Amino acid sequence: MTSAAIYPLTRPARPNASRLAVTLIVAVTLLAAAGLVLAAKLALTPATPTDPSRSLPTLQTSFGAVDVLDIHRLGGPTSQQLGGMAHGVPGLVSAGQAFVQLQVRISADPTGQGGTYAFDQFAVQAAGAKAVAPMSTSFPAGNVSPGMAVQGSIGFVVPVDTAGLTLLYQDPGNRVVSADLGRLPALTTEPGGPKARTPDLGEHHH
Repeated sequence: MTSAAIYPLTRPARPNASRLAVTLIVAVTLLAAAGLVLAAKLALTPATPTDPSRSLPTLQTSFGAVDVLDIHRLGGPTSQQLGGMAHGVPGLVSAGQAFVQLQVRISADPTGQGGTYAFDQFAVQAAGAKAVAPMSTSFPAGNVSPGMAVQGSIGFVVPVDTAGLTLLYQDPGNRVVSADLGRLPALTTEPGGPKARTPDLGEHHH
């Protein structure tokens, strides 16, 4: 009588739950880190200046720097562009005035503790005139972490005949830093005449 050969029953090994959890955590962490690096690179990518010949300033702050990436003059916003919320602002940009929009980047030193930012920390002063607060901005108040940056636009209404503009920034360290913006730029144009370009009106203030 032939005896039957007996073999051990081989079953697929069950995945180790703790090892799987660790693998997932590592994968998610790596993806998050890659996302932060990409976000930092995007945030720190400078805009292409409208006028490459213009020297654009950098303001040194208590936590990092404010870089002016571009300055251009646009056709002023209308009541319709402001969603009809323009009462109390007759004409918005009237005769003898110009709408100037700045692209700025607020960055924090990698070795510092970061800082806070808000649109009302900025002002522009035309030569021989009082400083004016922003009329529009594309970014709200917030915090910028060490080694990171935030980029956006701020718009001002200034006298069209000004000899020069100065940017003022109220630093969180309780001091005002300033930089010369130079002459008022020419109206942004395209073939056929002045460009009917709508200012960036993420938030408007009056």
